[in-house]
Amino acid sequence: MAARWRNAAGKIASLAMIFAITAVSAEGILELMLRFPGYIPNSMMPAMRQYYYAEDQRYIQYLPDCAKYDRKLTYTLKPGSCRFSGREFDTTVTINSLGVRDNEQSLQAPEIFVLGDSIAMGWGVEDDETFASIVENETGIKVLNLAVSSYGTVREFDISNRADASRLNTLIVQYSHNDLEENKTFVDHGNKLPISGNNVYETTRRQHLDQTKYFAGKHVLWLVRRLVGSLFASAHAQERADEAKYFFSVLFTKFDELSQRAKLAPHSTLVIVQRLPWPAEISRAALARAQPRPDAISRLFVLGYPTRRGSGYPLDQHMTAIGHREVGEQIIKIVRDKCYLVREVKEAEAGQQFPECRFFLDEL
Repeated sequence: MAARWRNAAGKIASLAMIFAITAVSAEGILELMLRFPGYIPNSMMPAMRQYYYAEDQRYIQYLPDCAKYDRKLTYTLKPGSCRFSGREFDTTVTINSLGVRDNEQSLQAPEIFVLGDSIAMGWGVEDDETFASIVENETGIKVLNLAVSSYGTVREFDISNRADASRLNTLIVQYSHNDLEENKTFVDHGNKLPISGNNVYETTRRQHLDQTKYFAGKHVLWLVRRLVGSLFASAHAQERADEAKYFFSVLFTKFDELSQRAKLAPHSTLVIVQRLPWPAEISRAALARAQPRPDAISRLFVLGYPTRRGSGYPLDQHMTAIGHREVGEQIIKIVRDKCYLVREVKEAEAGQQFPECRFFLDEL
């Protein structure tokens, strides 16, 4: 009997050892994947991205050194500078007195506003690498980058109400599909957006920071939970049929408010930057059909996600400096080189009259 128990105990010990070695190996492999995303198999990339954003990456809006509570916007960035890093980047973010990522000089009568979320803010790139900075530095036109991580279209416009719009003539609005929830909430509440109190923000901040802390075995534990959860999950696709409707409703309501406050001249320029990198059924034609005041925005452009190699981080998916450069160059073709004028001449002649705008013909 004793020999039988010793034999059983030995087998259990061996199985435990095998399990421990397997778990440690799996944890190490997953950690290596997170550190070197370029080697993640395509089949595993969706799961690794989900883990990265749910359990690994800290959001700038919850970092005590980078953000603070705001009773009308939930939060803004915190004036000063802070370090913001991830698996694929390590950056310094400089924040002005308004609570946005730009310098103090840009607050004084800018001609261009950039509205958006983490993408336009420059998540993953340095201050001078954002497309807002590129446009300003290469055109000499003053640009104010008002983009803040996780803002939807509503708060993007609301923070612009705090900025000097006395010389504003061009508005750049970067759209992501995760703006839908905020836009829908605004419209469903009679064009009002409920804002959480400071206690809710601080609780969410604390929970986020706790959740993104690492502990031994965290990667494997999450993977096991995900596999088990997938066995009981019911497959359903999120309904996004009304995404464009909510965006248009917010866009033109807020644009009308801004144009009245800023006394924007007729035919001001509006640039929509979308599909960065999430898909949204928003096109130039759809915008034109939905536009309630064609006289207010005659110069309307829709720019797409960068296509150059290396324009986005493999795991994080935000734009790299290469991606920001491509978007910046397209915007420069509009605000400085006036490429929209090719619409007023025959396409055959446009290449001769506007040689610097040849690539832009594909956008028309």
